[in-house]
Amino acid sequence: MKQTSLFLDEVLVEEAVRVLGGKTYSATVNLALKEVLRMRRIQGLATSID
Repeated sequence: MKQTSLFLDEVLVEEAVRVLGGKTYSATVNLALKEVLRMRRIQGLATSID
């Protein structure tokens, strides 16, 4: 894992914690990144079918 410092919008992070169910901010950010990548892969599949 890479340790880094980020400036995050507290309102967005709190909402993400509620929506994604992360137990920590780090877990929530990692879950959000995984979800974004998953959605982009799905979009890429849909685009490649057309």
